[in-house]
Amino acid sequence: MQKDPPINKKQPLEEVLVKDFRPSKNGFKFPNRFPGVPLPDVLAKLIDTSNSAHGLCGGMCYTVIDAFSVEKPLPDTDTVPDEKASLYRHLAKRQWASWGFMNTQVLRYVHWMTMSDTKAREETYESFQALRERLAAGQLTVLGLVYHDIRETLRVWDNHQVLAHGYSHLPDGSYHIHVYDPNYPKHDDVYIEAKPITIGQRSGADVPGLSCAQYRGEKKLKDVHGFLVVPYQQAPPPED
Repeated sequence: MQKDPPINKKQPLEEVLVKDFRPSKNGFKFPNRFPGVPLPDVLAKLIDTSNSAHGLCGGMCYTVIDAFSVEKPLPDTDTVPDEKASLYRHLAKRQWASWGFMNTQVLRYVHWMTMSDTKAREETYESFQALRERLAAGQLTVLGLVYHDIRETLRVWDNHQVLAHGYSHLPDGSYHIHVYDPNYPKHDDVYIEAKPITIGQRSGADVPGLSCAQYRGEKKLKDVHGFLVVPYQQAPPPED
């Protein structure tokens, strides 16, 4: 009797990808390495970001969508623009847009940092359901990665924004959410590993959650407290 071939543990059971998108091709060639964070005045008075090395991740993700949606190439440079450059000003403007009206998205990060690990994993499961629908519709989607909770740090700016462009469902049950990460330009191998877990019971039924970590290839970068879907509104891409 012929035996079934062994299961390839890395061969996806299901894979959903935004067509024709690759971080190495469609993302910025320079890294998210900006001293400080260009905060709106109301927040700049309250938050000291002088020790922050990253600051325009949301603006970079938004701008990548802006350009990809109209099939316009991004500026082809691997040099980080300085504060006097028009590209820097454009990215800063889109960064502010990623924080939402009246900085409502910033407050969402703060709220997620107050969540217990259990609650964050439950909410992340809900975020993933929304993400799956968007990716199935071919929509690039910005994710807010919450790396810490308030027991570890109050540095809300240490959280991060990345751009999801697909996911793979693996035989072990885990999901790999493929992302463009502005901190790792030209890398197509950055992903969020999301492992389904049961976090308890409610009304006699299991409550699902996701335990997450960020990877580049086989290297684990960081544990992820949870992630949220960031709303996006289109704008014209930067000029050449």
